[in-house]
Amino acid sequence: MFEIPSNPLIEKCIVTKETVVNKEAPKIIIDANRKKEQNQVKKERRTTNNKNNIETA
Repeated sequence: MFEIPSNPLIEKCIVTKETVVNKEAPKIIIDANRKKEQNQVKKERRTTNNKNNIETA
C-alpha cells in the first residue's frame, strides 16, 4: 500500500490467489533501468471567469 506508489522503479505488482487467501506477499516486479521521475508537475487550480467563480483543475 505504501511501498508501490513511492517507488518509481516498481513496474508491476501481481496479486495472486495465494496473496488473498493465504496472505502471502504480492509479487513485485522491479525494473532497475526505469528512470526516476523528477519532481512531478502539479497542476495549479485557477478560477474561471464565470459569474459563480467555480474553480477548475
